[in-house]
Amino acid sequence: MKAAYIVVEGKGNVVLLKQMLPATLLQDIEIIGMSSWYAAFSLASTIMSKRSRPVILIVDAQSNDVSHIQERTQTLESLMLPAASAAPYKVLLAVPSMSTIAQESSHIKSVFIQQITDFLSVSFSQAA
Repeated sequence: MKAAYIVVEGKGNVVLLKQMLPATLLQDIEIIGMSSWYAAFSLASTIMSKRSRPVILIVDAQSNDVSHIQERTQTLESLMLPAASAAPYKVLLAVPSMSTIAQESSHIKSVFIQQITDFLSVSFSQAA
């Protein structure tokens, strides 16, 4: 069983994440792509409740509107809360989408990747 999971909206986004994340990190995590944001949300919740492992849910924001992004993030976080046992979780919105981030400048990509690595570092240190 992997130490942590990243569940992402869009099966093709698995490849993008694997290209962006450090190879050392990929050894301990499993990245799973789902066909829709709801399927990704559902799987992330199931992993949290059944496996008690840290989970990052990544869905496309489909917007650049800050208030829309904040509202969607808060909604998804509150919907995942009942599934959270002892395992931490994080919701990240790819603004406006994963494919856009993959094509963006290194700064935007770095900030996104840093959010993932920071969460996983804290999660792994708490588990140790």
